[in-house]
Amino acid sequence: NQDSNSQPNRDENNNDLVMAGLNFKRTWGTSNFRASLGYGTVLDEVEGKPETASAFNGGIGFGFGGWNIGAAFSNYSDSGANDGSGINIGTNYSSGPWGVSLSYFHGEKDGTGSGSGTEGSLDGDGEQDTIQLSGKYALGPGITAAASLAHASFKSDDADLDNEAREVDATYGVIGLKISF
Repeated sequence: NQDSNSQPNRDENNNDLVMAGLNFKRTWGTSNFRASLGYGTVLDEVEGKPETASAFNGGIGFGFGGWNIGAAFSNYSDSGANDGSGINIGTNYSSGPWGVSLSYFHGEKDGTGSGSGTEGSLDGDGEQDTIQLSGKYALGPGITAAASLAHASFKSDDADLDNEAREVDATYGVIGLKISF
């Protein structure tokens, strides 16, 4: 249907958005502090929904010497069925040509709760947890080797075709080479 889509009806979709963000960064010698806040909302009123969609995020980070630690939170609300939130916490250390980091993510989404059992239907509540360990090494000017090892778990009260709850666990690794000039 790529070439035969009809034009969207502007009155039926969320089109008018307002977003704002603030960032703060301060450095003292080898230490630093970072913070951010953001908010966005849809100005369009959607028939049948008491509230319009909105999103909020915030983050904070500290650094001292080669260490950094930070956390971020985000929340999305559209008055019920598609509300969600996520939190990410991580730390890293770098010294000379190498660095290592460890991070954790947890996210949740609210669904309609129908859990209909139709394949591809994601109308139930869901939750994801991911933990990742990464490392990098600068091989020379503009050339960095990197690798990550992670484990992710996704759970949902949606049912699949066998009428069982969806639950997926995955462990994966990624390696790469970054070249910049």
